[in-house]
Amino acid sequence: MRWRHELRKLVLLGVTLGVLVNLPFFTKEYSQLLSRGAIFDEIQIGMSSTAATDQLQHARIWCGITGGRSDECYFSDLTFNYLIRVDYKTNKVVRKSLAPRLKFESRFW
Repeated sequence: MRWRHELRKLVLLGVTLGVLVNLPFFTKEYSQLLSRGAIFDEIQIGMSSTAATDQLQHARIWCGITGGRSDECYFSDLTFNYLIRVDYKTNKVVRKSLAPRLKFESRFW
């Protein structure tokens, strides 16, 4: 009977340590997802496309604009989908769009 009590304590300690060790990784990932709205707000219509690209890359948002393959950048966080469009003829940001996500899709499972 005593060994069951010790086993429960050991399992609980292992689970607790596992959660504590992995918590910084999940916290960092979710904080980056939550902070993408701030980057969207910083980019303004009429801003140069190079400045917008630099801000997106600094925020670690990789899309068609940052790769030079497209004139649109789609990205999302836990609550919204974002679109930024540039016109390479004028070298300016010409459109920004924000739409709520209809369902939560986890990136982890």
